[in-house]
Amino acid sequence: LGVKNVGNQITGEVYDVTDSQMKVLDTLEGYPDHYNRIELPVRVDFEVIGCHTYVLDRYKDSLLQLEMLKMYSEDKCWNYIRGCDRPAHTRLSFREEVMDYSK
Repeated sequence: LGVKNVGNQITGEVYDVTDSQMKVLDTLEGYPDHYNRIELPVRVDFEVIGCHTYVLDRYKDSLLQLEMLKMYSEDKCWNYIRGCDRPAHTRLSFREEVMDYSK
């Protein structure tokens, strides 16, 4: 979420990508309509480098009540139900589940 001073420092992966690969990532992440792409300072070993990350600026406030993870892992998403596995009458896109379109 794109909220300053909320959440945790996280453990993640850093990749060196080309401009064309970045365009593919932008499409995958729904940038700029869903996520916003920003550059943050990231510590890699003993060096700090600028890295792009995707943040959700137009989020539902209820997301702030969820556990703030330090690392994404399968055991943290045990209750996630894929969209195709949900009953048809309750299927929301992942964007509809998390976005507040009024922001």
